[in-house]
Amino acid sequence: MALSRRVLVLALCFLLICSLPTASAFADGLNLLRTDKEAVIYIEDYANSISNSDVKYHIESKQLINAFTKEKSYALYTFLPSGYAIYDEKSGVIEEMSLEAEDPFEKFLNAERYYGGPMNYIAKIGNHFYLGDQRIKLSLADVRILTEKEQKTVESRTKIRAGSPVTYDFFLSSSSYFTTLLGNKFPDNTTGVCTQVACAIMLGYYNYTFHTVFVPSAYEDGVGTTHSFLSFLQIFMGTASSGLQNAANGLDSYFSYIGLLGPSANCDISNYSAVFNRVAQRVGQNKPTIIAMFSSMGAPYNHSVVAYGYRMELVNNRMSSASLFVHNGWKNNKLGVYSWDWFADSLYISH
Repeated sequence: MALSRRVLVLALCFLLICSLPTASAFADGLNLLRTDKEAVIYIEDYANSISNSDVKYHIESKQLINAFTKEKSYALYTFLPSGYAIYDEKSGVIEEMSLEAEDPFEKFLNAERYYGGPMNYIAKIGNHFYLGDQRIKLSLADVRILTEKEQKTVESRTKIRAGSPVTYDFFLSSSSYFTTLLGNKFPDNTTGVCTQVACAIMLGYYNYTFHTVFVPSAYEDGVGTTHSFLSFLQIFMGTASSGLQNAANGLDSYFSYIGLLGPSANCDISNYSAVFNRVAQRVGQNKPTIIAMFSSMGAPYNHSVVAYGYRMELVNNRMSSASLFVHNGWKNNKLGVYSWDWFADSLYISH
């Protein structure tokens, strides 16, 4: 993108962000309710508007998924030729969407299926709840945390029955780095080190976009990093699942070790409004943000992703919904869309 065009895009983003409600007003925001037909149209339009190809996505099937509170009613829509969306029928909000991955509940045969927020697919067998394909048994405390978190998203949404949303999409001007990043250009996330993988992806972006050595040449792989870069980062960030504050400390140690002066890692342990506002601010600066769900709550099913854009929907000049566009750090499900009010923590690089 030419410099003048980039400046124009960033200026327009800044003006729109300043003129639209901030996330701090979301508690008073509005959300749509839709009929089944209206929901299908809305979800298909959403999917096709964010697609990075000429492929047209159509809904193939709908299945109901259990919620942990009565105030929510989840529906899982699957797309042709691929992909799915999880939609809350009571608030009209898309909780999660992927155009690459298949039904995340398809392996949960002979079990009641529950949704626990982004990337948390839960099966109830008998009186016990199990997380994901690995069937990690959840404690009563885990279930209580899920219920409380879901209730908080209910409280942040007020529903309306009329009006057409006005949509604004904002992306990094260099967002194609994430949408075209191949699976062999970032480390494998197979051992629960999603935060370290997210940091590797973000550092690769900085290295490529800003032409500064954020990644030593031995770990560069053109656009992206080698798989061995993860092992190098883990010297500073540890080999176990990491919260964002520990990750920020590790990144600062990494910067010092490679002799990179100036940049520093910062962490906000806060709430979804602050996370959304941080992502919006960073997008305006053409810089990504790592965001995490639940990590400030001590739950065992955390996940960190790299946010590179967001969507705001307004009805009658009031916020109705918002979404975050992210790189998941998974080979078979790289890009995701998640509702704004599930995330509590953020990590970013001052540079």
